[in-house]
Amino acid sequence: MMVSKIGVRTLLVAAFFVSVGLVSIVLQPVDEAQAIYNPPACGIQDDLWNLQTTYRSYYNDKCPVDNVTLLPHRGAPSPNAGNIQNVDAISYGYVIPRAWVGGPDVLANTFSKTDFYNKLVAYNASADPWTKMGAAYVVHLALGDNSGGSPTITPAQWADLFNRLSNPSLTMAWDPAYNITQNSASVWLDNNMAGFPDGGFNMDMAKVVSNSPNFSGALYFQVAGSTVFAIEVKCANVLGTFNGFPAYTPFDLTPSISGPSGVVEAGGTIAVATPHVNNTGGTSAGSDWQLTQTIVAPGGAISQTQTQSASLPCINYGSPANTCNIVKQGNQAFASGDDPTIQAQQLTNIAVPDKPPGTRICFALSVNPYGASSPAGEWRHSPAVCVVIAKSPKLQIWGGDLRTRGRIMTSASTRGAAQFGSWVEYAAFSTGSNPDAGYNFASGAGFAGGTNTSKPGHNLLTFANNTVGSYGNYALPAMPSVAAQFTGSTPVVAPSQPAIGAASLSLSGYASGTYTLTSNDVTLNASDLKGTSIVLIAPAGGTVTIAGDIRYLSPSGSDTFAGLSELPQLIIIAKTINISSAAQNVNAWLLTTGAGNMINTCSDVPLGADLTSTICDTLLTINGPVMTDSLYLRRTAGADDLATADVPAETFNLRADTYLWAANTTTQSGRVQTDQLTEAAPRF
Repeated sequence: MMVSKIGVRTLLVAAFFVSVGLVSIVLQPVDEAQAIYNPPACGIQDDLWNLQTTYRSYYNDKCPVDNVTLLPHRGAPSPNAGNIQNVDAISYGYVIPRAWVGGPDVLANTFSKTDFYNKLVAYNASADPWTKMGAAYVVHLALGDNSGGSPTITPAQWADLFNRLSNPSLTMAWDPAYNITQNSASVWLDNNMAGFPDGGFNMDMAKVVSNSPNFSGALYFQVAGSTVFAIEVKCANVLGTFNGFPAYTPFDLTPSISGPSGVVEAGGTIAVATPHVNNTGGTSAGSDWQLTQTIVAPGGAISQTQTQSASLPCINYGSPANTCNIVKQGNQAFASGDDPTIQAQQLTNIAVPDKPPGTRICFALSVNPYGASSPAGEWRHSPAVCVVIAKSPKLQIWGGDLRTRGRIMTSASTRGAAQFGSWVEYAAFSTGSNPDAGYNFASGAGFAGGTNTSKPGHNLLTFANNTVGSYGNYALPAMPSVAAQFTGSTPVVAPSQPAIGAASLSLSGYASGTYTLTSNDVTLNASDLKGTSIVLIAPAGGTVTIAGDIRYLSPSGSDTFAGLSELPQLIIIAKTINISSAAQNVNAWLLTTGAGNMINTCSDVPLGADLTSTICDTLLTINGPVMTDSLYLRRTAGADDLATADVPAETFNLRADTYLWAANTTTQSGRVQTDQLTEAAPRF
């Protein structure tokens, strides 16, 4: 059964050989002939190798066999079954000749599968037809391919052989005493013995099975401990009954990282960074891998595309401004597909260093070798996947309460062991339900200086009539319009002054009084109010842009006031009040009226446009009451690192001078009357 199987397989690989001029071989002296053919386990006979001695006698006496299975004969006449089985006209020799006269073993010093491949390529390129077609015979059998006896190996077949040999599961070893009882050889046959020495016209390959075990040096190839191919070292004779090397698609490794994205604050954590290696071929050879973390300074660069280079990973991702570290590394074979073993190396809860905003924390994976034919020492580097260190600017309200007929939406940050967030010094009231359970905004100055208290401890003065869920939902009574107190027919700040028609002005030197603005859009430049009290009233739908600092000074220009009457005050009433980044200290009441009214603390860029840490990055302090429907807090100052974590972007300060001025003005122009009462919880 084994022989018939070989016959079927080798039948289609037949007829490699054309005429190779065998007369010179036939006429060799007997010792040279024996060196060429070297029949295994054959005794020395008295017969001489010459034209008068039939080969049948020599063959049968010296090397008896059980049977011979011939490949299809290239020449004519074709052999018949009787001639094959009777071995009437058969001679056999090496598949690839050993330099004709006992030369060196053709596969000697073959130390690797690459050496084996390169030798077959060289033999197939030989000018000697026997050597060329012998190599083709080996290649076709190694591919499990019959090819109709073609002596030609196509580029695709060479590539297929290379791929199969690159299979890391295919191992090659040398055995000095391998069983070569089932052998193959080149053969000459002719139905008419008289025509035997005809120059090799009838030359083919045969499968030979000896009637006794024989042993010789051989290379054998195994997959998972099972031999799949064997070949004699001295002559490249294919041995045994095997189907050749298994088909193999070369491994091709593509590294990547998943998980990190978006922004994160310094002192926070990155949830997860998971390495992946996708292998589009068969199981890879052992490959080195490195998982790296790189810190990229603001404005710095890092490769975010897949690259191949001989540079080590940290050289590839690093630069003079970058800091790269190997987080994990190893060596392993990668299975086909997205190998789960490397995913198990994921990083979790990665601490974000205390670096300035704009710094990127990047992760990448590199592998070497990344393919069966990748250049030695060359790495494939994944695109770097980064998160950007950002910051959450904070708000502080001093000297008063925060009241809103909506929701309070701010953020809290963790830096080290402390939490930082926006806060109001006294009470917080909101009719809406505050997100994040209301914990991100603190009342009673709960976040002042940072805190490590429990979250409910941040909200001791946050009013709520909702017993479950987030804080808020407090039923506030309708709030009176403060602006209406200044826009009546009788000005609170008298006397009435001429209307202002300028589109840009400074209030320095203006007298006390109530002024109306006739331009719909007015820019208020830096101004010093020296003991003056001014009310600016914009037309309905008008906009006032504060483009510089507004300062309060005594009539002498100093910061020392002789009495309440010297206290200056500025009240601005408009639908929209914009504050540019040039204004850092605004002493004024900011009161907006009309549908859709608002205050914007950074008018340098349109609402909705992206902000960066370099836009409106100065602290804005507003000293005075603020009342508006929508307050857009868009300053980006503070919270850069642990040292500035408690520095706010905006501070709203209801100072004592506001109360003193209001009390003085009211007592001069009328009486103090209680408008409403609200019962609040006591504060201890």
